[in-house]
Amino acid sequence: MDVLHRLAGIAYHSRKADRLAAHPHADPFAAAVLDPAYPLVVVVHDEAASQVRNPFEQALIGPLLRALADPATYGLDAVDGLGVVVPHRAQRAALQQAFPKLSVLDPATGLPGRSAVDTVERFQGGERTVVLVSATESDRGYLLASAGFLLDPRRLTVAVSRAKRKMVLVASRTVFSLFSPDEGTFANALRWKNLLSRTCTTELWAGDRDGVRVEVWGGAGEASASTDIHG
Repeated sequence: MDVLHRLAGIAYHSRKADRLAAHPHADPFAAAVLDPAYPLVVVVHDEAASQVRNPFEQALIGPLLRALADPATYGLDAVDGLGVVVPHRAQRAALQQAFPKLSVLDPATGLPGRSAVDTVERFQGGERTVVLVSATESDRGYLLASAGFLLDPRRLTVAVSRAKRKMVLVASRTVFSLFSPDEGTFANALRWKNLLSRTCTTELWAGDRDGVRVEVWGGAGEASASTDIHG
């Protein structure tokens, strides 16, 4: 979709008319995140103690994954419909176990042969209708000590360039407020910060989920079409 990729500062062109289908949602959080008017959505939360696995993000995205995979609504499959990108194998394993319907079983072994959930390095296939990123890391000390592993710009580029109709980025507020004296890490962190300060500037929903503050911010529309996250 033209607007989606231009908003993220990535040169990728497809039909602007491609938007996620509209479906009603009883959960206002899910309704805000999956609003088809906003092809790029950032979900910011205040959980701040996770490293390679984040149970809070797993619970937070659960209603979104179930809705997107539900045949009665979006009916997205694990092959070219839905992609869930995570930075660490621990989060991948937890999500694959929690959402078995997002895996395709190997008919010969009966074991998962392909999954909608994977790390950036192993993300299979081409474009997906919807790509959801679980940033996972939220512990400030860990983020700084890992030398910008999460903030590597290739991770963000892969997620945005693979999303045909919608990209959802779920991340702790820690990620967007991170300051590092390292020049490279600082520059990479700025790309994430620009998603909120320049691109996703419309607040779609705010409230508590499991006792943690969560905000949903959207980016869309011609007024924002020229915005770039690269600073």
